[in-house]
Amino acid sequence: MHSQFYRLAELKRDLRRRLRDAQVSPRAMTALYTGLLLVLDLVILLGSGYGVLSMFIRILCWLISMVLGAGFVLYCMAIRQGERSEYLTLFDGFSFAGRLIALNLLISLLIVLWSMLFVILALSPHTATASPFITCWKTPISVFWRPSPSAASRPRAASGSCFVWT
Repeated sequence: MHSQFYRLAELKRDLRRRLRDAQVSPRAMTALYTGLLLVLDLVILLGSGYGVLSMFIRILCWLISMVLGAGFVLYCMAIRQGERSEYLTLFDGFSFAGRLIALNLLISLLIVLWSMLFVILALSPHTATASPFITCWKTPISVFWRPSPSAASRPRAASGSCFVWT
């Protein structure tokens, strides 16, 4: 136990040293990243509407924020590996933007498909898996469970054997 505590303290010291040795302060990089995201949100807010241009602005800002997020992750990984990185690391995500866009579209598609799975199950309550649950919800539990006749004659019943499903 004590060796784990000393190991944790050593890891914290190492992390503080790496953050001090960083070429760009992590606070400054986080402030820059957050500021750029706020500017993108402001652009979305100012360009809000229902037209094609508004939709284009929203999609473009979403793509730029996704690429900036990848650049911020690259900065964090460089700090973790002890490498020196500068402000331009935030924009390194643009070098593989195509793969990032494809990956995020795939993630979005899978999220929509899994969400549809829950919606479809909620709309069809008479499926084989949902029917007992809905029946239990509509009917009190005393209708389904009654003491078995053999349970009264035995002084000790095994757990679960004193009730039978009707």
